[in-house]
Amino acid sequence: MLVMADYAPQLFARVVVPLYQHDYVVCDRYFYDTLLTDLSGDVIPEPQEAVDRYRMYSKLIPSPDFEFYVQIPPEVSLERKDDIPDIEYLRDRKRFYDVFAQAYGMSVLDGTRSQSDLCFTVTNAVLSDT
Repeated sequence: MLVMADYAPQLFARVVVPLYQHDYVVCDRYFYDTLLTDLSGDVIPEPQEAVDRYRMYSKLIPSPDFEFYVQIPPEVSLERKDDIPDIEYLRDRKRFYDVFAQAYGMSVLDGTRSQSDLCFTVTNAVLSDT
């Protein structure tokens, strides 16, 4: 619960207030990154536990209308960024995100595609649903 107490002011300022001011609010990683990266491993050792924990927290936060998971092989991610501790860290994160994406029916996108292709896919999905 301390995570929610820490995250609540950010959530309010970055999501709740803008939802009242705009038609669309785009969030990169939303609450998932906090839950899956900050807590997984030490606090939450297994992906299913993260899914269960999110179900509890999801009662307290706005539900997204669209959820996209840009899935990328850990090896490719390691090549693209220079601030990653090691490949095992990425493999573990991917394991959590894969289970989470399946549990919540996220649209899984191929992260090896170009940024413009991914942007087009997301924009098209959102705008065609309105």
